[in-house]
Amino acid sequence: MANEIQAVVVWCAKDKRTPGRGTFNATTVAQNDPIFDLSPLPVSTRIDCPLVMRRTGTTSPDRADLDCQIATFLAIDPRSGFAPPEWQSHIGSVIVARKDKKPLSVHHLEGFWMYNDAILDEFSENGEINESDWYSRVKFERWWNDYCEEAQENRGAFQQANGLTVTPGGSDDWSNPGNPYDL
Repeated sequence: MANEIQAVVVWCAKDKRTPGRGTFNATTVAQNDPIFDLSPLPVSTRIDCPLVMRRTGTTSPDRADLDCQIATFLAIDPRSGFAPPEWQSHIGSVIVARKDKKPLSVHHLEGFWMYNDAILDEFSENGEINESDWYSRVKFERWWNDYCEEAQENRGAFQQANGLTVTPGGSDDWSNPGNPYDL
């Protein structure tokens, strides 16, 4: 549809329990969706592929139902490794889109999430991060190419280690996910 932009919904703990859902799924948002008025996520800006994220409005009396660690990871500050308080807990499901309104695939969203996870590993190991080692398009693309190879070769182990589920009938083929910048 010409007025729709491809995005990704990331399910919180409650919504993941709905049959037929993966950890995240492709979705669409209208070109005039308020998501595009939001400030981009900090790390995504530093690697020249700004993403925006908004809550879907999931509610639950059990706050643990609203956990969405992927959203927290996507929202981290590049200098501290911490997400702002509003993205640390009780988030609910979220929609993530590209600020430039280009299509965001499930593969690319997973890549951005795992890149932030690698950044957090660096903070964990060293207590700080050398920004020039991580925050550029060139650094991300190099990491992305390695990640795609690893994702294709070790998919089952990766899914199990990260609690990922694939939507029945969905594609989990990492042989050619494309470059997020080549759209």
